[in-house]
Order: sequence, then C-alpha cells, then structure tokens
Amino acid sequence: MTFTSDTRFDDVDFTGEAWFNHATFGRDVSFDEVTFTHSANFDGAAFTRADFRNTTFTSNVSFHGASFTDNAWFSYVAFPGDADFGDATFTGDAGFGNVAFTGNAWFVDATFTHDTDFDHVAFTGDAQFSSARCERAAFLGPLTCGSVLNLSEAIFSVPVTIQAAAKEVRCVRTRWDATVSLRLRYAKVDLSDAVVTQPTAVTTHPTPFPNMPASDLTGEPTVKMTSLCGIDAAHLVLTDTDLSGCVFTGAFHLDQLRLAGRTQFASVPTGIIRHGLLPMRFTRRRTLVEEHHWRAI
Repeated sequence: MTFTSDTRFDDVDFTGEAWFNHATFGRDVSFDEVTFTHSANFDGAAFTRADFRNTTFTSNVSFHGASFTDNAWFSYVAFPGDADFGDATFTGDAGFGNVAFTGNAWFVDATFTHDTDFDHVAFTGDAQFSSARCERAAFLGPLTCGSVLNLSEAIFSVPVTIQAAAKEVRCVRTRWDATVSLRLRYAKVDLSDAVVTQPTAVTTHPTPFPNMPASDLTGEPTVKMTSLCGIDAAHLVLTDTDLSGCVFTGAFHLDQLRLAGRTQFASVPTGIIRHGLLPMRFTRRRTLVEEHHWRAI
C-alpha cells in the first residue's frame, strides 16, 4: 500500500481492526479527528510527516518498526491500551507531549535522531525505553510513571535532563556519553553497570512537577537507590537520596562519590551479639546494606 501524495483520513471512523502494516506514505499524512474503535496496526509503515494529534484510539496500537523521516506528532493523544513503538525510527521531531498511556508503552530499540518531546506524559503502566537511542534529546519529561520507567541499555549521546515521578527507574547498563541530570521523585533507582563518563547527578526533586496529571504515587517522594554495582562513581553526585537499601559491591572509585543534601544510610543490624560470653549490642552508627547481608550469614 503506497500513498505518493498528501493523504488525509480526516473524520474517518474505523469500526473494525485497522491494518496499515508496511504502508508507505510518501508525503504528509493526517489522521485528524479519526477514531479507531478496535486495534490500529502500523507495523513497518514508512511515514514522511505524520500528524496523529487529534486521533482517538480505543484499543491497542502498534507502530513497531515504523519509520518517520520528518516530524511525527502524537501530542495530546490518549492510548487506552498497550502502545508499541518498538524498533521505530524518528528522524524528524518526535512529539509526545501531554500524551496519556493507560496500558504499557514500548519504545524498546527505538531511535530518536532529532528533538524529542515527552513533556507532561503520564504512563499508568510500564514505560519501556530499553536499548533506545537518543541522539539529540536534551530533555525527557517531566513525566509520571505508575510502574517501571526502564532506560536499561539505552544510549544518550548529548547532555540530558530526565525529570520523572515513577515507582521504579531502571538504568542497568544505560550509557550516557555526556552529562546527565536525573531529577526524580518516589523512584527506586537501579544504576547497575551504567556507563557514565561525564558528571552525573541523581537528585530527589524537592517539589511536585508543575501541571502534571494526578498519579497513584504516594508516600515519601525521596529517591531510593537500590544498586550502584559496577558503576564508576567518580562522576556521580547523589543529592537527598536514600542509600539504606543500596548495594555498593562492585562499584569503582567510591572514595570519589559525592553526597549532597540529606542522605540516609542503613542503621546498624538489630539484635544482640556475643563477645565471648558477654552479650553486646551494636554501636549506633550509619552502615551499608552489605553489613546486614554478611552478618546474616
């Protein structure tokens, strides 16, 4: 299926499943005021400039392997089902500002070579950006994620600021080739084997992000680090973070790790130990979680 001129599907209602797999849109395509009553499938489709800003989706959507050689706009769209943009390529601007993902969202192996807009995005389920490549994205967020924001093995080529209120942020083997600032709330953060070569900051954002939709995230907004295994801590700054459950084993240059603001460590193990025949208690002090592990053996 090939469209060689501008294509408009304005005001069309697709009452059954819509299949545009491997379609080629040689010029601009618009889905203004279009409603997809069932699933919409654009796997492997080739777009030039695509406008989905006023599109209504009511089920699962798939753009797996699609390519966008010019701007792609999805701003203010609601995805009530799962949305799959895995292995998609965005050569122009990618606009996802103010989008609501109710199901899981996949951007696994996606490539963003130009400006990327994920401002004020709400993910109810998982937000999977594992192995994605962002070559010019200076900002990601602010966004909310009710489950896992997964950036594992993603590559960021330019300085980036990531702002997110999330239940969990995974950055396992994530590669940052320039400076990065992670400004987070609520999240448990795993930086295992992350590659950082420039100053890297993880900070508990002190106030809610403005104009963000309500989320189910509750409790203390303090960022809780869960692992620094395998990371070179020489470039790392942690501000107002909870390290009481963080595993440091395998990290490098921990003597150069910088801690700022209010940092929480684990307390001493509970219970009574014996020194010979005498019962003794641990002296009150701050400890690492590894001490709890080896004393429990």
